[in-house]
Amino acid sequence: MATMRSLLVFLAVAAAALVLPSSAQSCSSLTLSNSRNYLLCNSLSRLSSSLHWTYHASNGTVDIAYRATQSTPGWIAWGINPTTTRMVNTQALVAFLRPSMQSGNLSFAVSGVTATNSDGVMTIYATITLPNNSTQVNHVWQASTSFNDDVPASTPPPAITSSRTAPSTSSPASPPLPLPTTSPAGET
Repeated sequence: MATMRSLLVFLAVAAAALVLPSSAQSCSSLTLSNSRNYLLCNSLSRLSSSLHWTYHASNGTVDIAYRATQSTPGWIAWGINPTTTRMVNTQALVAFLRPSMQSGNLSFAVSGVTATNSDGVMTIYATITLPNNSTQVNHVWQASTSFNDDVPASTPPPAITSSRTAPSTSSPASPPLPLPTTSPAGET
């Protein structure tokens, strides 16, 4: 296995994103580089990406690993939009090899943020305290090679469809990110 290089990970408010049409990959066949095991995973319907997670009902946190195919000059992002299933106003974790981007605060607590880049795949790892101990989460994901002044750039539709709402859970012990396996309306 190739040596993993740590990426600089920046917290940013993502205003827009992009789409690179591609087929989803199977979570079950993926190997992650960190030492954590995730209880659940879902192959996301866009950007050759997947989300792995473990929910901790006792403290309202979720450990996530967002993984996406991406070339070295590119970037990936995964985030939560507290109000809607859109890219605009999403608060995101962004990973790329550009040290000039400023990090910022999000409206929810994030810890243990790291990222890796190996063999054309970038992965963001983090522990997130769900906003207001939510049982429903609007999450979005992106990957791109577009930059504007060394900052991830806004890209054209259909990027805005790389989002989902995880349905409410029936029990506090249930994981809050049971993502559907079917594509949202408008996807092919």
